[in-house]
Amino acid sequence: MHKIIGYRELHTENGEPVEITMYLPFFSDEYKAYICQYKISKYDYCDEGRAIGEDMLQAIYLAMVKLGVILSHTDFWKKENLSWNGDKNLGFPSIDNSNQQQP
Repeated sequence: MHKIIGYRELHTENGEPVEITMYLPFFSDEYKAYICQYKISKYDYCDEGRAIGEDMLQAIYLAMVKLGVILSHTDFWKKENLSWNGDKNLGFPSIDNSNQQQP
């Protein structure tokens, strides 16, 4: 893993911490694109993943969207009833357009 660029601590309904760590994107010669790695960890669970983008910002954005989908829409995490600073909005971009400003 590379340099950490972001960290967020969520909590389960029982108060257990869930750590989200995002790493500085790096250029991959294999993919000819940028890779942004992330890690989701809880005392008994660890998931590492990545998102691939045309540039560093797209890789970061796609990793944040992917994290939002995983944490809000997968059965494993939905049952944990996660919150961020007591709020059910975990602070990751939404995959729908409901949070987009209208012209």
